[in-house]
Amino acid sequence: MNMQGRRILVLWMMVGVNVMTALLLGCAPVGPEEARIEETLREYFRNRGYLVKELRIEAVERNPLPDREYMGPLTFVVKISSLTLETTATRAGGKAAHPTGAPLAFTNATIQLRRGSSPERPWEVARISGIDIL
Repeated sequence: MNMQGRRILVLWMMVGVNVMTALLLGCAPVGPEEARIEETLREYFRNRGYLVKELRIEAVERNPLPDREYMGPLTFVVKISSLTLETTATRAGGKAAHPTGAPLAFTNATIQLRRGSSPERPWEVARISGIDIL
């Protein structure tokens, strides 16, 4: 094979690698937007008698491979750097877990979101760690 033939072969291989990379990256799942995450978390806590006063999202990542379920729903891990809640109602049994209006602050929490089962709720809370009130 002459020199020009080798150049064409190398060029063809480089184009093939770039096309394959673009296809693989283009098929990666897209996570929820930050506004959608905040809305989902505010609704989740509101339904449990808490008002979200402050929410700082550090990162949103795809669930790690060992934690994924085979044929399970698409899940993402939301890392919360800071969360402040306020109690708005009494808890079950008529006893307040915390005084109404009392601020509850948490740092370094993680919340796992999974794809919801309906268009009205595209994302739902699957698991929470680092927030010990629920």
